[in-house]
Amino acid sequence: MLLSLDYAITMYDGHRVERGKRTPHITALAWLPDSVRLASGASDGSLQVWNARTGHLLRVLVERDEDAPVESLAWDGARLVALCGTTVREWRV
Repeated sequence: MLLSLDYAITMYDGHRVERGKRTPHITALAWLPDSVRLASGASDGSLQVWNARTGHLLRVLVERDEDAPVESLAWDGARLVALCGTTVREWRV
């Protein structure tokens, strides 16, 4: 008997489309080294931090910046660094 593992463990639902705007696509993810928090960046420049165990949104670092989509993220435990368009942004999270 085969067991199906095709189910979601946790769902993160927060990068939302605004009226008259394009639907954002997740473009980058970064886990905190202890696997408790997850950062997600999107094509609309939004950047959010999540509780990885519960799926709850903890913090919005950037609401929206369509001129600087999030291209990549790196998180070392103390600092979260994002490449957004031609800009590098850094937060102490």
